Amino acid sequence: IGGNNNSSLETFSQTDSLYYEFLHSESYAVTIANPYGMQVYSETQYAKHFTIPTANLPEGIYLIEIRTRLAKYQQKLIIKHWIQGQDTSGF
Repeated sequence: IGGNNNSSLETFSQTDSLYYEFLHSESYAVTIANPYGMQVYSETQYAKHFTIPTANLPEGIYLIEIRTRLAKYQQKLIIKHWIQGQDTSGF
């Protein structure tokens, strides 16, 4: 997720979590909301990187919002839980 030159954010997806990393340590607030606007996750910290667990979120589409002192990032998040051994050749 790009921001201005002073604030940039990298996103990495893992099987049961999302990993975010800033260029520098920052104070941030992250929220995840379902399509109805109900907040299903919230966290506020000061760090260079953080992990959001997604294993407990039901499959579906969400909106993730990350706010720092200098920027606001928004991104659509699609949660799909894969069953081990599931055939993914059609994707």
